[in-house]
Amino acid sequence: MTRALKTMLADTPLISNLKDPTYCKQLLNGAESLEQRFSQIETRIVREQLSKAEQENKALSPKAKRIIRMPGFIKKIIASCRISQ
Repeated sequence: MTRALKTMLADTPLISNLKDPTYCKQLLNGAESLEQRFSQIETRIVREQLSKAEQENKALSPKAKRIIRMPGFIKKIIASCRISQ
Protein backbone atom coordinates (compact mmCIF):
# COMPACT_ATOMS: atom_id res chain seq x y z
CA MET A 1 0.00 0.00 0.00
CA THR A 2 2.89 2.40 0.71
CA ARG A 3 4.17 2.16 -2.87
CA ALA A 4 0.65 2.73 -4.22
CA LEU A 5 0.20 5.81 -2.01
CA LYS A 6 3.52 7.28 -3.14
CA THR A 7 2.48 6.83 -6.75
CA MET A 8 -0.92 8.39 -6.12
CA LEU A 9 0.62 11.36 -4.30
CA ALA A 10 2.78 12.11 -7.27
CA ASP A 11 -0.03 11.89 -9.81
CA THR A 12 -3.45 12.36 -8.23
CA PRO A 13 -4.97 14.38 -5.39
CA LEU A 14 -6.00 11.90 -2.72
CA ILE A 15 -9.18 13.77 -1.98
CA SER A 16 -10.72 12.84 -5.31
CA ASN A 17 -9.84 9.18 -4.70
CA LEU A 18 -11.99 9.20 -1.56
CA LYS A 19 -15.08 9.46 -3.74
CA ASP A 20 -14.36 5.88 -4.83
CA PRO A 21 -16.00 3.51 -2.29
CA THR A 22 -13.53 0.71 -3.10
CA TYR A 23 -10.53 2.96 -2.43
CA CYS A 24 -12.07 4.29 0.79
CA LYS A 25 -12.83 0.76 2.00
CA GLN A 26 -9.23 -0.30 1.34
CA LEU A 27 -7.87 2.82 3.03
CA LEU A 28 -10.06 2.33 6.10
CA ASN A 29 -8.95 -1.31 6.37
CA GLY A 30 -11.88 -2.30 8.57
CA ALA A 31 -12.07 0.96 10.54
CA GLU A 32 -15.39 2.80 10.65
CA SER A 33 -13.93 6.25 9.94
CA LEU A 34 -10.72 8.00 8.96
CA GLU A 35 -10.43 9.27 12.53
CA GLN A 36 -10.41 5.68 13.76
CA ARG A 37 -7.97 4.62 11.03
CA PHE A 38 -5.56 7.46 11.81
CA SER A 39 -5.70 6.57 15.50
CA GLN A 40 -4.38 3.11 14.56
CA ILE A 41 -1.20 4.55 13.06
CA GLU A 42 1.85 3.91 15.21
CA THR A 43 3.85 7.12 15.38
CA ARG A 44 7.08 5.21 16.04
CA ILE A 45 6.79 3.44 12.69
CA VAL A 46 5.96 6.69 10.89
CA ARG A 47 9.01 8.38 12.41
CA GLU A 48 11.24 5.46 11.43
CA GLN A 49 9.97 5.51 7.85
CA LEU A 50 10.38 9.30 7.59
CA SER A 51 13.92 9.03 8.90
CA LYS A 52 14.69 6.26 6.43
CA ALA A 53 13.25 8.31 3.55
CA GLU A 54 15.36 11.32 4.55
CA GLN A 55 18.46 9.15 4.57
CA GLU A 56 17.62 7.91 1.09
CA ASN A 57 17.07 11.52 -0.07
CA LYS A 58 13.54 10.77 -1.18
CA ALA A 59 11.41 13.87 -1.04
CA LEU A 60 7.78 14.48 -1.81
CA SER A 61 7.11 15.96 -5.19
CA PRO A 62 6.26 19.67 -5.25
CA LYS A 63 2.74 18.74 -6.35
CA ALA A 64 2.26 16.49 -3.30
CA LYS A 65 3.58 19.22 -1.00
CA ARG A 66 1.07 21.70 -2.43
CA ILE A 67 -1.75 19.23 -1.85
CA ILE A 68 -0.73 18.59 1.75
CA ARG A 69 -0.44 22.33 2.45
CA MET A 70 -3.98 23.00 1.21
CA PRO A 71 -6.10 24.71 3.88
CA GLY A 72 -8.38 22.16 5.50
CA PHE A 73 -6.68 19.19 3.78
CA ILE A 74 -7.42 16.70 6.57
CA LYS A 75 -10.99 17.98 7.03
CA LYS A 76 -11.63 17.54 3.29
CA ILE A 77 -10.31 13.98 3.38
CA ILE A 78 -12.51 13.10 6.35
CA ALA A 79 -15.58 14.75 4.82
CA SER A 80 -15.04 13.01 1.47
CA CYS A 81 -14.77 9.62 3.09
CA ARG A 82 -17.94 10.12 5.10
CA ILE A 83 -19.85 11.08 1.95
CA SER A 84 -18.73 7.97 0.05
CA GLN A 85 -19.74 5.55 2.79
